[in-house]
Amino acid sequence: MSKQKGLIKLVGNIGGVSFYTSNGEYLARMAGGPTKERIQSDPNFARTRENNTEFGGAAKVGKALRTALSGVLQIMAGSRLAAQLTRIFKTINLKGAGVRGKRPITLSANKELLAGLDLNNKLSLTSVFTAPYTASINADRNEVT
Repeated sequence: MSKQKGLIKLVGNIGGVSFYTSNGEYLARMAGGPTKERIQSDPNFARTRENNTEFGGAAKVGKALRTALSGVLQIMAGSRLAAQLTRIFKTINLKGAGVRGKRPITLSANKELLAGLDLNNKLSLTSVFTAPYTASINADRNEVT
């Protein structure tokens, strides 16, 4: 990767060169890889589309949990929490039955995977959330109380 020098620092694409930041440094590289349109339509990228669908689902479930716990997380969440949740929910997704790209994320059957979740590098979820609780899922599996 080439480093950008000079007064003007760029982020974006110009003439086949991609300008970006990483760890506070301004870098540049040749743009490459398939286009978004090719990934969405080319039969050779069917597996990529399936993987993207499952990863997107795991990220959405993680976002929903972070939104539900936003009051606590605003104060106590570390910078890696979103990545941790996505990893956990992707693991749950991989355990699910069904066709790749359409497998469900079944929290009720895999709640033990959330047991060791850390809000940040010093606090676990169980050290903060100490109230006794029970959870139940409605028949349509779209509401937890």
